[in-house]
Amino acid sequence: NNNSNSSNNEMMILSDLSESEMSEGAYKKEEEEEEEEEEEEEEEEEEEEEEEEEEQQQQQQQSRDPCKEYEDPMTVAFAVMKTQGWSVSFRSALDDEGPGGVRGPNNMFAKSDHMYSIQAVDAVRNNKIDILRELRKGGAELNASNKFGESLAHMACRRGNFEVLKYLVEEGGCELKRCDDYGRTVLHDAFWTVSPNFRLVKYLMLREPGLILVTDKRGHTPLGYARKEHWEEWGKFFRTEGEEIWMNRKGKNVVG
Repeated sequence: NNNSNSSNNEMMILSDLSESEMSEGAYKKEEEEEEEEEEEEEEEEEEEEEEEEEEQQQQQQQSRDPCKEYEDPMTVAFAVMKTQGWSVSFRSALDDEGPGGVRGPNNMFAKSDHMYSIQAVDAVRNNKIDILRELRKGGAELNASNKFGESLAHMACRRGNFEVLKYLVEEGGCELKRCDDYGRTVLHDAFWTVSPNFRLVKYLMLREPGLILVTDKRGHTPLGYARKEHWEEWGKFFRTEGEEIWMNRKGKNVVG
């Protein structure tokens, strides 16, 4: 009996130890699991914070006006024009346009009756003034446009080809009072460039200073085509060149 009791006691002790060890192991495991969960939660929170921060930065970047610290160059242009006595009011390039795109007698932008050739287009695109001269000598009309009203001068301005534009105007007989069927003038295309072309714009505006006030079909002025990151540069341009552009033209309005 004593041996039996002793054996039972030993088994109970071992059982108690085993249960104790198991309880301790389970507790440790539970602690480890809790720590892992806490770490995962912290990581998730950090990831969420990073995502929120990144999203906020993206939203700020998208909504940020790159020129908010700069004055709209059109405001600068208006101020200079007013000092020179100009009446600042807009006019659409497509005023007095009738059915079928036919422009009436009151429209200041007559549409060319001549279509330019492929050879002339290639010459303008590749800055080949010598070819333009040869074409003109051969009887080609350079004061021409395509079926959409876009002239060779439009093309030269959009590409920033100053020397080609100068030749077209001074020797080729190209008129600057031209707009395409969308109402874009040569000055619209001159501002519609990858980088500012001050020389070309000044050349146009010295000849037709009122073009800055002419709007296209959507109501956009030429400066509406300038990239916002260039606003500061255009503002400086009008501050330094505006007086010369609009001087001695008191009382002029739009295209005079």
